[in-house]
Amino acid sequence: MASKNIICMTCGEENETVKSIFDENLHEIYMNLTSIPISNNDVKLTGLCCDCVQILKDIKEFRDVCVETHQKLLTLKSSREKLNEEKTYKKEIIFVEVENEEEIPKKEKKSVPRLKLNCPHDSCNRSFQKKSRLEAHLRSHQGEKPEICDICGKGLANPKSLSRHKAMHAGIKKYKCSYCAKSFNNSSHLNVHVNAVHTKEKSYVCPICGYICYAYTGLAIHKRCHSDEKKYQCNECSRMYKTKAELKDHLMRHRGIRDFVCELCNATFLVKSDLRTHQRCVHETPYNFECTECGNKYKKQMHLTKHMRSHTNERPFICSYCNKGFFERATLKKHLYSHTGERPFKCPKCPKAYTEIFIMKRHLRQQHSDAIQ
Repeated sequence: MASKNIICMTCGEENETVKSIFDENLHEIYMNLTSIPISNNDVKLTGLCCDCVQILKDIKEFRDVCVETHQKLLTLKSSREKLNEEKTYKKEIIFVEVENEEEIPKKEKKSVPRLKLNCPHDSCNRSFQKKSRLEAHLRSHQGEKPEICDICGKGLANPKSLSRHKAMHAGIKKYKCSYCAKSFNNSSHLNVHVNAVHTKEKSYVCPICGYICYAYTGLAIHKRCHSDEKKYQCNECSRMYKTKAELKDHLMRHRGIRDFVCELCNATFLVKSDLRTHQRCVHETPYNFECTECGNKYKKQMHLTKHMRSHTNERPFICSYCNKGFFERATLKKHLYSHTGERPFKCPKCPKAYTEIFIMKRHLRQQHSDAIQ
């Protein structure tokens, strides 16, 4: 209802636009709150300004919440009293009926109903008993890392993660494996180690290829090999990777420091995975696969298969553009760049790009040697 110079019956201010207190049952809220009777005979005394209408609605909402919460508390109190009565009754039955003390069952753990707060993300099945734990977990999905390590500058999602991270810097590993001599700086890493290496009680199977691993995080990382998504980018050469571990290894190659040394032959490597591959292939694996044509020996069947193509001239990898055949898939991939024009290896110092990384590195040495130094 619109009129001029109508006084709001609650705050006393004059307003050009007011609302009737009989709309939306506002008069009932007003009378319940103030016990003041209202008559609809005088229109000028039954108008409310917009601010006062909102205040009345807020009061009603607050009252409804209080009543609803009160009912819930009464229901919870009643259910807990009933639960306690059932437990007492069970104890009395055991005490009366069991005559031999050896037959008395062990005391059962108390089962207290707890609130479960589930993560709202479809891809996550985590649940928590405290709202603060859920909020801290949600930061991991949103990428928020407000807790900063004062030693290395790394950001962590919550104070507990920061505390575990600092323990790693200090070399504190108080969680020891009961099966072997290894120790860890947090209990979750210990549990994963025990399950993956010793007990293998819980396994995770890839629904796409059937690959089995014994850590949920391992399965999540494995699944990325079935996807074409590459969200981790190198800030040196712009190459993209599927996992953070692959990017980390790549960045160590850029660094060029050979920190990993083989104890058997003193060969040095840029990343730990290269060292493990070297030890397995050179020092541990025997040459069991021999070529029947020339006598060359290999440690893997796949290497012998590739070698045999040089005798049979088999070229199973065919270019879809020109039908040219190749011995290896990697050679075909490089050849395809000549058709697509793709140059994935970009120079970090200038706009030039190349089809192979060794050509880009040669360009860096020849054209940007001062910048590299």
